[in-house]
Amino acid sequence: MSRESKSAFARRLGVAPSYVTKLKDEGRIVVVDGQVEVEASLARMEATKDPNRDDVRQRHAKARDAKRLAEASGAGVAGVIATREGEESGGNVKTAPGADSGGREGDDEEPEAGPVIQAAEVFRKARTAKMHFESRRAVIRVARLQGRLADMATIRKSAGNDGASLRSLLENLPDQAAPRLAPVRDAVKAAAILGELLDDVEATMAGHLAKNIAAMRETEAV
Repeated sequence: MSRESKSAFARRLGVAPSYVTKLKDEGRIVVVDGQVEVEASLARMEATKDPNRDDVRQRHAKARDAKRLAEASGAGVAGVIATREGEESGGNVKTAPGADSGGREGDDEEPEAGPVIQAAEVFRKARTAKMHFESRRAVIRVARLQGRLADMATIRKSAGNDGASLRSLLENLPDQAAPRLAPVRDAVKAAAILGELLDDVEATMAGHLAKNIAAMRETEAV
């Protein structure tokens, strides 16, 4: 089983060495004594890759290979033209930078992370955010169905209506109590009459509250 440095493995993948370090931290490659186990790492990367975006990876890989081929071809043509110009002028032959190395000016240059890696990172973050919000939405939905959660605007509107109803009942209470208490001289009887009137207010408000709660549950269940 062959081993190579992280920089060499990054060049093999066409990515920056920092991405190889990220793969190591995520446990997606095998590193022994600072060296990357090539075959084991490639197998682990294949086993842990996202199966939903193979088409994107293949498309970007083809685009990257085509770009490299074009750069290499362009460097070769530039070298031939420079050579011919030098021969015709009898001067020194000048070759295009990187012409002898297939368009790469130095083996030690670290390649930048390609569009495939960037797209995979964006996809991972978007999928994580989507899963989070879907989970929160499901929790809220269940709480509403169980009657443990309701819309705040609906609650405020219902509370305002209930408050108005209670105020109206209390304001009408003196008019209802006066005719019944006028002929009464016994304090016990007067207290009983007031108790009956207050019981009527309580029963009316209980009916209003039950009706409003049922309406809120029907609205949330839709």
